[in-house]
Amino acid sequence: MANIETLKDRTSGETVYPITSTGAVIDPLGRDLETRFAAERAQTDNSLKDYAKATDLTEGLAAKQDRLRTSDDLFLSEENMLSLTQKGTHILFDKAWELLGGTVTVPGKVYGCNGIEDISADEAFEMYLIAFHHPIEKTDGRYANLTISHPRLRTVLPVVWNGYVPNWDNIFIEAANLLAVTISSGTGWARNTFRNCRKLEIINGNMLLGYADSAKETFTNCAALREVRFSIRGCSVDIHWSPLLSYDSVAYIASRSMEQTSPQTITVHGDVYAKLTGDTTNAAAAALSPEELAQWQQVLTDAVAKNISFATV
Repeated sequence: MANIETLKDRTSGETVYPITSTGAVIDPLGRDLETRFAAERAQTDNSLKDYAKATDLTEGLAAKQDRLRTSDDLFLSEENMLSLTQKGTHILFDKAWELLGGTVTVPGKVYGCNGIEDISADEAFEMYLIAFHHPIEKTDGRYANLTISHPRLRTVLPVVWNGYVPNWDNIFIEAANLLAVTISSGTGWARNTFRNCRKLEIINGNMLLGYADSAKETFTNCAALREVRFSIRGCSVDIHWSPLLSYDSVAYIASRSMEQTSPQTITVHGDVYAKLTGDTTNAAAAALSPEELAQWQQVLTDAVAKNISFATV
C-alpha cells in the first residue's frame, strides 16, 4: 500500500490538499503508476538495445575517419572535410572520360580518343572542359548549333547531337592540328565544317549531306584526309583537296548514297580521279594492282547508276 502524504499550510497548519504518491494512483489495469512506469521503462530499454550508444557512435566514427585518412582515394582535411586524393580524382575523371566516348590507356596518365592513344592527362582534361563549355545550342527546339574549333587540339571527344538535327557549319573550322574526329550520324548543314583542317586524317561517323549549297566547302584544304564516310542526297560535294582518300571512303559514297533525282557531282583530287578512271599515266593509279584498279573502276560504275558522277579540277 502506497504512503499518503498530506500538505498543510505552514502558518495555520490546516490541510491544503491531499497529495498522493505515484504508488497510490491505480491505472485501469490495476497497476500503480510506479509499477507502470517501471514496466514502460523496461519496454523502452528493450526496444533501444540494438541502437548504438553515443560512445559507440563517437568511437566508431573516429575509427572510420582513421581508415579514410589512410585511403588511396579519400582523406579528411584538418577541417574534417572529406576530399578526394589525387588518385581518387584520376579514377573519377577516368570514368567520366570513358562515358563520353574516350578510352583510358594508362589510368590517370595517358588517354585515347578517336584512334589517338597518346593523349596526356593535361590534354585530356582540356578536351573534357571543351566538351562542357561548348554545349549544343538548340535554335528552335529541333536544330542545333555547335562550335568547338580549338587550333591546338589533335582531337575532341565524340560529338553527339542527342536527337537534334545537326548543324555542322564551322564546327572545326581552322582547327590546324586536328587529326581525327567522330561525329554522330544525321543530315545537316556542312558549310566550312573542316575548312583549313590541314592535318585532319580521319572523320568517323556517317555524314548525310543533303543541302544543295552547304557542302561545297565542307572539306576545303583537307590535304591529309584519308578516311571519311558520307553519303549525299540531292547535293554535290567538292573534296578535291584530298589526294589520299582511301578506296573504302570513295566506295562508301557510291554504295550508301541514294539514287539522285537530278545529276550530282563529287569533285575529287586528280590522283583519286585517275584511280576511278583507270588512268595509269598517273603515278597514284599506276601504283595499284590490276585487282585494286578494277575495284576503283567499279565504284565509278556504281556511282553512275545512281546519277552520281566524279570529276576533278
